[in-house]
Amino acid sequence: MAELQQAPPAANWYPDPQNPLLVRWWDGQAWTANTAERPQPQAHQFQPENTYVPFQRNWAAEHATANLALQRRHTQTVSIWLLATMSLWLGGISYAVIGLLWPINPLGACVGALCVEIAILIVLANRDRTQLQISGHDKVAPLILILVCPLAFFIVRAVRVGRGGLAPLFTYVGIGVVFAAIAVLIALPYLLAAANQSGHYPVA
Repeated sequence: MAELQQAPPAANWYPDPQNPLLVRWWDGQAWTANTAERPQPQAHQFQPENTYVPFQRNWAAEHATANLALQRRHTQTVSIWLLATMSLWLGGISYAVIGLLWPINPLGACVGALCVEIAILIVLANRDRTQLQISGHDKVAPLILILVCPLAFFIVRAVRVGRGGLAPLFTYVGIGVVFAAIAVLIALPYLLAAANQSGHYPVA
């Protein structure tokens, strides 16, 4: 008995002293907040009465299960919301760059604005990927998709991170639909006027 008191048990899952239906993670010095459901013992297994006796389990699997809900909450990053709303603010940055560089070099102003947009998208998408991986999401959307097809980036991200990725996807699509509807409403009177003057609808 004296030997057990001299050295604390090794870090592992042990029966929870407060709830016999759970196991709790012992970090080698103290109990932690991580718990998991305790499995039903088989008939041939001996269940020790001492709560410090190691509980034989696959601790990695149990730890992942215990933290699954926490990981799912970490799908909403600041970066993904900036990307989802980029239609509202990214154009303003581009116009500012063009306004600054246009008197110097008009072509350089356009190229500079494009480079700034690409750099911002890459930085935000990479930051979002890093935060998701830290939260335990091994599969994330490919970075190249944010440049090639942002909608595909949001769809792939939503599929791979689960329900937590739907809100940014719907936000991005919703803003795009609103802008498209506004553009149609603005252009419609001009299209109708042109059609009445020519007697037929303009051919694209």
